[in-house]
Amino acid sequence: MQALIDLFTVTETVSVIELGTDLVLSALLSGLVYLAFLQFGDTISSRRQFGRIFFLVAVCTTLIIAVIKSSIALSLGLVGALSIVRFRAAIKEPEELAYLFLCVAIGLGFGAGLRIVTLFGSLVILVILVLRGLISPKRLNEAYNFNVSGKFSLGQVTEILRPSTRELRLRRSDSGPDKVSMMFAAEFRSLARMEAAIAELRALDPEAVVSFISNSALI
Repeated sequence: MQALIDLFTVTETVSVIELGTDLVLSALLSGLVYLAFLQFGDTISSRRQFGRIFFLVAVCTTLIIAVIKSSIALSLGLVGALSIVRFRAAIKEPEELAYLFLCVAIGLGFGAGLRIVTLFGSLVILVILVLRGLISPKRLNEAYNFNVSGKFSLGQVTEILRPSTRELRLRRSDSGPDKVSMMFAAEFRSLARMEAAIAELRALDPEAVVSFISNSALI
């Protein structure tokens, strides 16, 4: 009975220097993950805004694991706390979740004191991400969800939009009896070029409906 009590009460002294080292390493590695996500990510949402949480996720995970690894009682308490708190993160694309898992893995590794394994594994993954980004086609940096609806064809719309954009991807197309609705992911060269493209579309069909959602600030 006493042994069971000791199992739940024995704790280890956490070295402040070691904890500080792990936190700094987590912050540095999560910064590299953020730069890789910013440069080579393929998501439509604002990568700059979403990537800012990588640092917080990695560092917090490191601190949590460093605290609870010395006590089974604290580990069980964490399980109970997580069953009460519900996390509802707005994950729009699977790639965002993959980068979050990488930051959590960094935090888990450093929190558990496995510095060499965590450094090696994280750097290997980052190198793979960079190589994949260099080999793959250029990605959208500042994309708009650009929606067009009117009496024109897909070819006419792409001919108007392509000269005004650095990158143009068709995401969805719906055809009706009178009009066609299309949704693009578009990276425009400038606001002036976007306004000129909208004017051309409305000259082609005065009743055309054009809307767009910016994933970053317009100005």
